[in-house]
Amino acid sequence: QHFYQLLHYICEIFPESLVKLPDNEIHHVSKLLHLGCARYGPEICVLCVESIESISSCSECNKSPVMLSSFQHFLMHLFQHIMSVDFDFSMLSTYSGALYQLICSLKEYHEELLQALYSACIDATEQLHLQSTIHQLVSFPLLDRTRVNKEHFKKNLKDLLPTLRGYLSIK
Repeated sequence: QHFYQLLHYICEIFPESLVKLPDNEIHHVSKLLHLGCARYGPEICVLCVESIESISSCSECNKSPVMLSSFQHFLMHLFQHIMSVDFDFSMLSTYSGALYQLICSLKEYHEELLQALYSACIDATEQLHLQSTIHQLVSFPLLDRTRVNKEHFKKNLKDLLPTLRGYLSIK
């Protein structure tokens, strides 16, 4: 636990220092955060998700192709975790903040994932309903890092989560 607290501190206070790491070390940090999210309890998971949010909100980190490629898998990972049946709703605010920052950082990848999600729908009506629901989720003018838009996204995700889960039925 102390290790993840230290890692969280570094990511929270000095996220730009990660850009200076060699490429393999950046990948290692990404894997450690993924491990913390997937294998440890909720306390470690929250630390890791907050670390991911800090990294993805850092402008220097967003200029680094290595950082972006190392952390893009978290976009799908966090989304799938939120949609899973065993998701702990007390962590929704933490997860949605990190998800929003990742969407802002990885707009093109986010669009690719959405297109894959839409194309996986068997029924055209289902696809239209899913597109409409996701449009409501991100229906503000631009995906930018303003606090207002982030809070709007968090509120929309909380409101639309049951609908999204119904369409996606991810177990």
